[in-house]
Amino acid sequence: VKFGTHNPEVHVPGFLGNRIVEFIPNLLMGNKRPDEWEEDIYREHALLATVEDAESAYLDIVAEWDFYGCAFFPIKQYQTKKYPTDLYLGVTAKGIHLLHTSKEQLQLFKLSEIYRW
Repeated sequence: VKFGTHNPEVHVPGFLGNRIVEFIPNLLMGNKRPDEWEEDIYREHALLATVEDAESAYLDIVAEWDFYGCAFFPIKQYQTKKYPTDLYLGVTAKGIHLLHTSKEQLQLFKLSEIYRW
């Protein structure tokens, strides 16, 4: 999306240069050489006919993430020793998430299970 519709004359190895780190998480960067990542990016980019296709494909992927569209709230709980005092409460269409301050999910209360509260 950032660089528009795929253009094989422009989007050639080396085009991204040092900007490759904007597209590949540091955790994964060491799995392949930068030029291999760039080839993979262009191959997928070429499959998307328009910028709108790219945006739609991106949203289809992130919509499956557990915390997609999540609103986070810092909370303190004193009811149980099972969880630390400081937590995050996350609210999504899937339910209510209790998260450690490291964002590790501790529990999910699915809306289908709590709709009768």
